[in-house]
Amino acid sequence: RIGLDARGRPQKIDYGGKLTGQVGRFDLGVLQVRTALQGDTPGEDFTVVRPRRRLLGQSYAGLIYTRRSTRDSLLPVRQTIGADFELATSRFRGSQNLQFSGFYARTPSGATGGGADPGGDNAMYGLRLNYPNDLWNARMSYRVVQEHADPAVGFVERADYRRWNPVVRFGPRPGNHRFIRQVS
Repeated sequence: RIGLDARGRPQKIDYGGKLTGQVGRFDLGVLQVRTALQGDTPGEDFTVVRPRRRLLGQSYAGLIYTRRSTRDSLLPVRQTIGADFELATSRFRGSQNLQFSGFYARTPSGATGGGADPGGDNAMYGLRLNYPNDLWNARMSYRVVQEHADPAVGFVERADYRRWNPVVRFGPRPGNHRFIRQVS
């Protein structure tokens, strides 16, 4: 939503900076953008900070902080804080891939815009078990977005839902076929 007004039209950006890099086993991303006052769309300041620690060979644990501040407005500063992880291996049962991941994020100012926790119900969280392999591909995920969850930087398709999402796919590869590489 950075650089777009409420109708999705581009908004002028006064300046922005992005810093990404690695230090040892840590990855870091920082974004700071200032949008301009344009017609009836107020100028805003956006900040995103994302540190992540690589673990083992293919896993990680990370944090995120976002901030959105509308200049010359009575709107409160809107923030999101969160954490996520992924435990992954490509050696499950010999040479199979297996991933287990999860996340938790909270928007303390919530959808009410009051600047304070609106009685809770402002979290987003989920877990996913993923078996992404060639012949068999399966995953089970669970996600919750509570009623007052409203990340001011980022995207949530809607609030106040729970979703289970099971997927199983069988995809054999016909041997030596000229046109068909895989059927699922």
